[in-house]
Amino acid sequence: MNKPSATQLYSIVESVDDCDMHFVFRRVKRKTNDVVTCGVDQAAVASALLNMMQSAAQAGVASEDALAKLTPREKELSRFLQLGASNKQLALQLGCSVRTVRAHIENMQRKTGTANRLALVAAITGIGFSANMKF
Repeated sequence: MNKPSATQLYSIVESVDDCDMHFVFRRVKRKTNDVVTCGVDQAAVASALLNMMQSAAQAGVASEDALAKLTPREKELSRFLQLGASNKQLALQLGCSVRTVRAHIENMQRKTGTANRLALVAAITGIGFSANMKF
């Protein structure tokens, strides 16, 4: 069985409602003998969990969309960008010049509509920053 895509997960999450989350809350309450849920408003928990799931699903779709726009080489570079590698480290890792790395990053920013390196990393990881955020 294949891993679900972010779009598939998003569709599943969109079909979940407060009633489903109340069911989850009751299950957790039973499994933990009410230790974790003691004194917590069930409706507030259900709403918060649903919002978290929807936000995560949207970020996953955005990340998947951003990565789909990149070339295989840019995707390779994106994995190292996520680790916080400098341009020099990226150049050494990829066997190219620092100028080539800068060109790849500029192309990736253009394709993803991001304004800077941090926003680019956020877009490809699905952290949830707006694509045009400036830092």
